[in-house]
Formats: sequence, C-alpha cells, structure tokens
Amino acid sequence: MRPLLALFFSLSLAGFVSAENRAIAVSVNNVVHPITVEVLEHAIDDLRTVAHGIYPQVLADGGVGAALTEVSRRSPLRTSVLDGWHGRHSDVVESTVYFCCLECLQNAAKHGGPGVSATVRLSERHGRVGFVVEDDGPGFDPAAVSGGSGLTNLRDRVTAIGGTLSAESRGEGQGTTISVRLPIPEEPARDTTEIDD
Repeated sequence: MRPLLALFFSLSLAGFVSAENRAIAVSVNNVVHPITVEVLEHAIDDLRTVAHGIYPQVLADGGVGAALTEVSRRSPLRTSVLDGWHGRHSDVVESTVYFCCLECLQNAAKHGGPGVSATVRLSERHGRVGFVVEDDGPGFDPAAVSGGSGLTNLRDRVTAIGGTLSAESRGEGQGTTISVRLPIPEEPARDTTEIDD
C-alpha cells in the first residue's frame, strides 16, 4: 500500500508543478519518472505476493486446466492451454502448478512485449505431473543470466514439494521454455471404519 501512496503523491506533485512552470515540470519529470517506474514495480511485486496467497475459486472447483484457461481468457498474452492431466490432484500440487504457470505467463508478458504468445502444456505420467510453459518472446542469453528472482521463486516453490525445474532459452530472440516435473503424493488411506450409533 505504501508504494501506491508514494506513487499517488509523486504524480500529484508532478501535476501541480507542471501547471505552474514548464521548465520545472521537465526537471521534475526527469526525477519523478524513474522513481515512479521503480515504485510501480515494487507495487506490482507486492500485489503478486498477496495474490499468491489467494486460492482462486475456479482452481478449487475445476482444477488447474480450468483455472489456467480462465487466466488465458483475461490475459493480454495470447495463451493456449493443453490439459493432459488424468484427474485432480492434491491442493498442494495444484496450487504449486497453477501459481508457477501464472508466474511464467506474467514473466513472458513482462519481458516479451506486445505480440508474444505462450503455450502451457500440463502432463501426467509415471506417477508424476508436470507442465511446460513455452513462449515465443525474445528469450535470454543463458550464459548471461545467473537466475533472477523470478526463476529463484519458481525453483523454490517446485523444490519445496520434491519437484525439478529447468529453464531454457535457445538464445536471444528464440523464446523461453520452463519445464517442471512434480511427484504425485500418495493419497492418505481413507478411514473406512463405520461408526456405530
């Protein structure tokens, strides 16, 4: 909330000064604009943190495929969702996959710019579930990237439940592919004991 208030006051100051003196407005804009961009980035990060704690109703009701399809309908990023899961999984697995895919799509939109598209593929086989998010954005030079906070956050989420993550780019201008594999935890034995009244 504080970053949004700071942004409000920065923009208010810029508007006030602009009305009074054009030369001062240019100077303030040179100072305020970079600060405003930084404040906005922090505010977006804060909102993402809050959003990560919210379990969407469509995810609870319809599962990961349905939730990601809903996200794709509202996203400015052209997104295809291919759901290869055989059924529903634990809340931990489903929320991890959903929020990781969401972060991958947000990163594709942020770094890819207009016109970028992405495909999400959910898969299940041999006691594991997985996903691949592939975009056709600018990609990155793997030798120059040591792992930003986005990749670190994804890797932390995935490894916390025993999964693996790989991030690949075929080079600048060739898109990015994030692949994740997760074990399917065994369901706890159901209590079949009948209760006598």
